[in-house]
Amino acid sequence: MRICLAFVLLGISCGPTRKPPNGKNIAGSSVQFQEKNVDLGPYLEGFPYSAVLPIWEKQVFLYDTAGKKTLLHQVPLNGALSSPAFERGKRVSSIDWSQRTRWDARYHPQSGLVYFIGDENNDEKLNLFRMDLENGTPQKLTDEAYIYGYSFNNSGDRVALLPRRGDGPYQTCLTSRPIDSSESITHLCDTPEVTFTWGDPIWAPDDQHIVTRVNIAGQRDRGNLMLIPLDGSTPTILTNPLKDRTTAYALSPWLTEQSVAYVSDEQGHDAVAIYDLKQHQSRWMYTAQGEISNAQVLDFDGVTRLLLTTHSPVQDALVLIDPDTAAIVKEMPIEGTVRHPRDVVAGNALVSINSTTTPFRLQHLQVNAEGFSLKPWAQMPAEIGDKIQQCDVKKVSFPTFDIDPLTKQPRQLHGYLYTPRGMTEPGNHLVRMLSFYGGENRFSVDNQIFCEAGIVTFSPAVRGSSGFGMDFYRLNDGDLGGDEFADLFKGAEWLISQGFSPNKIGVFGRSHGGYAAMRALTFPPGTNGHENVFPFAFGLADAGFSDIIEFHDTCNIPDWVLLEAGDPATEREKLLDRSPISHVEKLKAPLFLSHGENDSRVPVSGSRRMHEACQRLQKDCTYIEFPDQGHRVHGLANEQTLYQARFTFLERVVNTLTNSNETP
Repeated sequence: MRICLAFVLLGISCGPTRKPPNGKNIAGSSVQFQEKNVDLGPYLEGFPYSAVLPIWEKQVFLYDTAGKKTLLHQVPLNGALSSPAFERGKRVSSIDWSQRTRWDARYHPQSGLVYFIGDENNDEKLNLFRMDLENGTPQKLTDEAYIYGYSFNNSGDRVALLPRRGDGPYQTCLTSRPIDSSESITHLCDTPEVTFTWGDPIWAPDDQHIVTRVNIAGQRDRGNLMLIPLDGSTPTILTNPLKDRTTAYALSPWLTEQSVAYVSDEQGHDAVAIYDLKQHQSRWMYTAQGEISNAQVLDFDGVTRLLLTTHSPVQDALVLIDPDTAAIVKEMPIEGTVRHPRDVVAGNALVSINSTTTPFRLQHLQVNAEGFSLKPWAQMPAEIGDKIQQCDVKKVSFPTFDIDPLTKQPRQLHGYLYTPRGMTEPGNHLVRMLSFYGGENRFSVDNQIFCEAGIVTFSPAVRGSSGFGMDFYRLNDGDLGGDEFADLFKGAEWLISQGFSPNKIGVFGRSHGGYAAMRALTFPPGTNGHENVFPFAFGLADAGFSDIIEFHDTCNIPDWVLLEAGDPATEREKLLDRSPISHVEKLKAPLFLSHGENDSRVPVSGSRRMHEACQRLQKDCTYIEFPDQGHRVHGLANEQTLYQARFTFLERVVNTLTNSNETP
């Protein structure tokens, strides 16, 4: 039914065989673009190693396999000495996880169970679950609208939670409960002055205090750490509440009974500091050039170390620090994006590494007080890797419209250009330009699929992108729909300077990027004084919002709107003007919209209303909607439907361009 309904929305009849709009039969897991046949199998079925959790105490590794269903499996860790036989892994659960959300899995050694945050219907109604690996059946422990974070106390018999309640305006409370009981204690709730947000509540060594992030007056750029006594005493803000701070989180466990390490970006870049509760002051330890994506406290027989993962759009690094002296014990730059579970157990962890050209690597991290080492453990089989690496990738930079305050020269923006292998004639190829969240040194299955179809992808990091420091990250705060598009248009002009045809460059994105794709096609000249508007040839907008005010009123992240766009209560006219729905008459290029019906992050009404507005004004707009799916579309059948719909849309764009060029 899901596939049939998706095709009905495209005006295609449903039948026993799967046919895209151009009438071509789709065999197996293939999709077609022009004369090219792209088999999605190696990308979506032969790419089965989505890391979930290593459990060192049980010597097993949990991972997902993708395909017609997403299924949870396990293989022996074997001390991470030998490569695992993923294809022979034991199925843990029969649940299709493409139909549900599962985040932040953690092993609880006292019970031998795995806990995670998840939902039941891909709708991001997130609650705490636990699962016995022997039967694979999740047990729902809470009944909340959304849980921001959770953590176990030091003795392992209680869990602290940050549940958000209501339909908006929301209220969040810090609660705790015994592991084996539903009797919850509420310790502190939001006030107009201080509100809870995403992050884990970190228990003090005495299990009588918790430190967690709070926002001043609900503002995302006013993050602080608060110490909360569980006996009802008055809580204390530890960090300076007068400073702007986007990043603020405490490390687990605490360093000592009276000191806690934390990460903050109040100095311009992510940095680690130690707060002394006796002296009521912070001591700065280490400043990263970009972000600190992971940080934890390790104890080696009484010798304490901090293990950090730093991240930038070009290169990550592992850093081991002595907190007593702030000395760097060891630092290892790593080409690509590094991810590893929060817990190092007995000096062991599994590190996931990928880059624009490396699809999958798992390495065994062994760490002690003197340093660490990385050893290969698992990687993509060569026969699959050859099939899914279809792009030549080039790191590039280009100037934008303004002056960099540090260099006093035109600001240079970073990006990656993905071209089909062996491409020689740039002007012959369609180009997708990523509207937001670009420039990451991370493997993209999506980009590789489009390369195999002969389509170029340009992924620039426009202002507001992460990894370049707080100043660059905050350049678009309060300016959603403004200067980031001047960056985007400059990127399109750079593509033309590289030989790409101006009438074959389109824009695409999802979530914020979906909004940005719609905004790029309806951008009103004169916004922030920018008169130049690039005439994109097409747009692909996935899970985007078209009306900023409606998005604020219906989404589950209204504080994001306040930070990025402004307050509808005081800036209504600006937000209406920055909304694509207000400028549909300016749409001249074909637009493709896709959305999951159960999306609560970006409600589906944003795409539905944009499609309806296009129909009223007879604009070229194709819309596909996926029942039972949330903010992302999962499952081989759904993804095959989506890719074929995109390719059919783009084939029509190419045919239209060809016919218009042939017309005298």
